[in-house]
Amino acid sequence: MEWRRTSKFVTFQQQAGQEVLRVSQWAGIRYMHLTEGVPKKEIARRLGVDVKTVRRAVSSDDPPGKRSSPKRGRRLDLYREEVTELLRAEPRLSAKRIGQLLRPRLDFCLPTRTLREFVAEVRGLCFRPLLHVAGFEELNQFLMEQLTADLDHRRLRDGRTAREALETEREALRPLPAHIPPTCRHRPVVA
Repeated sequence: MEWRRTSKFVTFQQQAGQEVLRVSQWAGIRYMHLTEGVPKKEIARRLGVDVKTVRRAVSSDDPPGKRSSPKRGRRLDLYREEVTELLRAEPRLSAKRIGQLLRPRLDFCLPTRTLREFVAEVRGLCFRPLLHVAGFEELNQFLMEQLTADLDHRRLRDGRTAREALETEREALRPLPAHIPPTCRHRPVVA
């Protein structure tokens, strides 16, 4: 690989000869040719790129995008169904235990962190509880029950529950004014 410094651009060339064009280079090539009227061969000479690269940059309206290869699958994806079945049979099964059950069939070394992340992903995809409610009133009632239970269980640093802290804050709040102050009224503007 070689780096070449030319007028204002740094070009990166691979040994195989195919040049990688950056967005800034693409914009510079288009600006020189379309605005300043510099010929394509002159641009190629100035920047140290091939004339075909300049032609490609001038003819394309869109900047060069990132070249990305398709996402590679993980080795553990082969065992996804088996892990799902194990978790359906015993939802509280730990990632360590699942690893112990899978190890005899694995032909590669399995890092603990990789296994933990994979099991957490499978758990998250398979075991989200679905609410079966008749309507919005029942859903609101369920959510309020969850929130009130959370207020009682959550503790602050000073030892109070979240409900106790909320009650003390409510006592310190001032009531809303009985009428809207004139600065807050909305008046339509007539043109």
